[in-house]
Amino acid sequence: MKLILFFLLATSRICEAQEAPKRATTIIIKDCTFRQAMNQLLDQGYSIEKYDSVFKTIRTDLKDGEKEDGNVTALYKIFLDCRIKDSNLIVTGHLLPAVTMGAFKSNLNYNSNGSVIAVENKGMKGSELKMSWIMMNKFALSFKNSIEYVIPN
Repeated sequence: MKLILFFLLATSRICEAQEAPKRATTIIIKDCTFRQAMNQLLDQGYSIEKYDSVFKTIRTDLKDGEKEDGNVTALYKIFLDCRIKDSNLIVTGHLLPAVTMGAFKSNLNYNSNGSVIAVENKGMKGSELKMSWIMMNKFALSFKNSIEYVIPN
């Protein structure tokens, strides 16, 4: 009996510790309402730029990025786009990269047309790309609901 209990505890920890796959761009949070999504965004420090309660969409304002130590940095910003569909919250994000030394953008995150970059699970530890993914994933994990990650084709 102790062996069965140990096996059940061990396998449940493995499921909780599962990491998001590389190149994932979208997070789907199961069994979520529009109100829950709105409240959780506000609780996590996001402010709402616009929302549509009929189509169940939410876009946040730009939020200052975070460093590895959890402190806030104004070197990059992100915003999230959320949509409720079939009782699931679909979350994508966008990164506004750092501007360094005047007009030069960081080589790692520079998009040739200067626009925002879709948040994706990639980048080196501590990079703006990786940290923006961590922020988006941290928001998703704050729900304590079942989560799926989507990798584009």
